[in-house]
Amino acid sequence: MASGDTLSRLAERAYGDPILYGFIADANWDALGGDQENISVGMSLTVPCVDASGQVLTPEQAAEAAETLEVVVLAEGPLTPEELETLFGPAALFPDQVLTSVLVAVTVPLDVVKAGRFVEGSERVNLSANRPIVAE
Repeated sequence: MASGDTLSRLAERAYGDPILYGFIADANWDALGGDQENISVGMSLTVPCVDASGQVLTPEQAAEAAETLEVVVLAEGPLTPEELETLFGPAALFPDQVLTSVLVAVTVPLDVVKAGRFVEGSERVNLSANRPIVAE
């Protein structure tokens, strides 16, 4: 961690989404002493590979998933505009009330994972407000 870094900034660099900082916090629970605010300059953190369902993958699983996806894309090629229209066009037929809930759920996947862990009784989930914790 460098001066001014936050778990959110690290998550944005690693996953493209700052909201996914919880995966990094969970993977470094012991190093952070159970407190995601306990970050400091020079600290080395583990950034886990996470699949679309929110499960942390081992390095072997991540490599296998990448190879599988690459093979499929090479064999099938990218989707054509017509195929994309077929897949996503029907979403326009849903009422706004339905789409709003669905779009919120899919754009904030960490919150869905946190809710699932909360329901399962995990004590490692911190449902406090998302506020940046800055390394000093």
